[in-house]
Amino acid sequence: VGLIGISRDVRAPIETRDIPVEFAAALGEFESNVAAPVSPSLLAKRARMAPPRLARLMKKFLGLTPSQFITKTRIAAASRLLRETGQPVAEIALACGFYDHSAFTRAFRAVTGVAPSQFRVG
Repeated sequence: VGLIGISRDVRAPIETRDIPVEFAAALGEFESNVAAPVSPSLLAKRARMAPPRLARLMKKFLGLTPSQFITKTRIAAASRLLRETGQPVAEIALACGFYDHSAFTRAFRAVTGVAPSQFRVG
């Protein structure tokens, strides 16, 4: 599961066989379509589990809350696009599920420590 690398908070290696299939599938689906509107409750619904269970599994396997997972996954996708394409930052923000450029910049800076334009240059 490629999702484990999203968090630096994960302390021990995780056996992928321990991850519930529905949980991994729902997270993978979001990871492959980060522009789609999503919320922690929608992720839980896609994983066919109650939101508190999703939150417990996220904490256990990723070391993140559902909201942190959503943000970090979107920022990871944006980082790849900034490195690999010449798309304008505003287009990348939209492609990664941010509908407000300033919200994207704040979230990006909170996760990476730099603004998207600085990330691209550096």
